[in-house]
Amino acid sequence: KNEREHLNHIKLILQLLRDNQLYVNKEKCEFGVDQLNFLGHVVTSNGIKVDENKVIVVKNWPIPSNATNVRSFLGAAEHAAFITLKETLLTAPVLRLPDFNLTFIVVADASIIAVGDVLIQDDGDGERPITYESRKLNDAESRYPVHEQELLAIIICLRTWKCYLEGMTFIIRTDHKSLQHISKQKHLSRRMVR
Repeated sequence: KNEREHLNHIKLILQLLRDNQLYVNKEKCEFGVDQLNFLGHVVTSNGIKVDENKVIVVKNWPIPSNATNVRSFLGAAEHAAFITLKETLLTAPVLRLPDFNLTFIVVADASIIAVGDVLIQDDGDGERPITYESRKLNDAESRYPVHEQELLAIIICLRTWKCYLEGMTFIIRTDHKSLQHISKQKHLSRRMVR
């Protein structure tokens, strides 16, 4: 996008704020910058990534040498988990800014202990993540049949990402075959209907 188009977007946003009696403090605003630090993330025209200053502590964290040090970092995590966590944080992908002209893709999955979802878009250069969602299943949910846990993963992400998906055409991907035919099933459990 060019500078003129960007200025028009800013004017539009400020007008919408004014029309709705919402105000911003101009001393706290930054205009015309290539990147911006916001809530521990670096926002650029290419997307959103973790602020390197926030992960430097993890990067420089010494390898735990005794049980007390291990507990201070991640409770009772093993040495391998420490290394994996460190590498994961250091190689976190850049999140894509949502483009409402592109189709959203919801990828949902469940296990016996948790659900995990990712919202992605394909910009022509491949699929890139916009945001992630995961949570541990509560005791009752962990006893659901597998197909109901998979459906729960979809429901959680649809509720979480309502602001992106409402009124939009989107694709849901799941690795559970029985959910692909849910709309054609004659008998659904009460939980699935809810």
